Amino acid sequence: MTESLLKGSKKKGLTPFGVISLLVGLALFGYFVRKAGFNQILEGIGRLGAGFLLVIAISAIRQVARSIAWTLCMEPPMRLRFRDAFRARVMGDAIGNILPFAGFLVSEPAKPALIRDRVPLMAGFSALAIENIFYALSVALFTFSGMVALLLSFTLPKGLRVVSIITLVVIAMVVALGAALIMKRLKFISGTAGFLHRRGLNAKWVEKGRTLEERIYGFYQRNSARFIPILLLEACFHLAGAAEIYVTLSFISPDQPPTFLTAFILESVNRVITVAFKFIPLRMGVDEAGTGRVSKVLQFTMATGVTLAIVRKGRDVTNITGEKLHVNQVIQAMAQAQIAAGIAVQHFRVCADVEKSLYAFSVEFDGLLPDQKQWSRMLEELDNCLRGLNVEYAQKRDSHRLGAPIFNVMKPGWFERKASSTIEHSGRDVQFKAQLLSSASEDSSEILFVVEST
Repeated sequence: MTESLLKGSKKKGLTPFGVISLLVGLALFGYFVRKAGFNQILEGIGRLGAGFLLVIAISAIRQVARSIAWTLCMEPPMRLRFRDAFRARVMGDAIGNILPFAGFLVSEPAKPALIRDRVPLMAGFSALAIENIFYALSVALFTFSGMVALLLSFTLPKGLRVVSIITLVVIAMVVALGAALIMKRLKFISGTAGFLHRRGLNAKWVEKGRTLEERIYGFYQRNSARFIPILLLEACFHLAGAAEIYVTLSFISPDQPPTFLTAFILESVNRVITVAFKFIPLRMGVDEAGTGRVSKVLQFTMATGVTLAIVRKGRDVTNITGEKLHVNQVIQAMAQAQIAAGIAVQHFRVCADVEKSLYAFSVEFDGLLPDQKQWSRMLEELDNCLRGLNVEYAQKRDSHRLGAPIFNVMKPGWFERKASSTIEHSGRDVQFKAQLLSSASEDSSEILFVVEST
């Protein structure tokens, strides 16, 4: 199932509408960067300096919180390990960020499919569906609170006031509808499957629909003690986002220091943008436009708001020769390379090797290593996919300013040892697990051998 989902994403790529959305987003991005002032933005980014590491650490808490929440939604006797949930969530979200519109429909099923070797597919999917219900409720409460705070605390232009009120009404309607569905235990999944069954759908899907509904609706009766911990974890996701904005603004806006209220409002606005503009890849342009506009209302400059949006994108980007490679592009390319070569990587991380001007993929396998043909196929597909996803990467590769990617094949247990070492030194494994893409090289003693393109 994982392969079929990822192959589907590969075949579809960006639809014509997706290309148009991306171009519009790039145009918006360019417009607001020029309007805010390119030099002012660069100065803001320069003021952030080493604070960027703190921003990355805080942002990592968000994925960690939702991954733990997913593990709590798994009912006994099944058990979902945190590292498996984290890996599946990061890779699934990467697929969703790359694909407009259909991203959610592909990325969410991909997550339980990626861990089907650890837990049964239906159990993983049911737990994820339950976690998403908790997340949706937390988004509604968080966004509602932020919009109310914005309306009551600041004088808004007419357009923004109308948008805020409409957002509040929509949230209230969605929450009321969701509550009615759950309280009445409507069988809309199995009902839809039954309707399609009468028109030729296999009967097994009707039964799967009933099983999914029973697990979701019965979760409270069987696991009521988990409700508060799960909701607190979802709250951590949002509060970490607000903390990330607060820290970023503290560095880039020394003349107008932030308050937690302004950070809270900006993060709630970011949630609205994320939901409303999911069809634009990476929300290019609209993040800068929305954050810049609202920042002016909150008495920051537009340059500060645009800088904030760029910094938050930049936490997942690395660069050697100007290609600005995003972690989502790396994850999608790695997934497609595994499919093409017919092999499965247990763990991987990517180092931007500035000295050698190439990307080194550290990989660990659970079992037999690939043969030479598979190595070659995997490297070729990895490079080709990155070329297709990132135009600047392709240009730098064609000009030979950027070398072909390589594989550092790691010793068995490398990932676990690195995690344990990080926990021992920092008391937590948050930062380590989030850095799939970084400039930090691996310990050479952990490398079995290096595979290069022939």
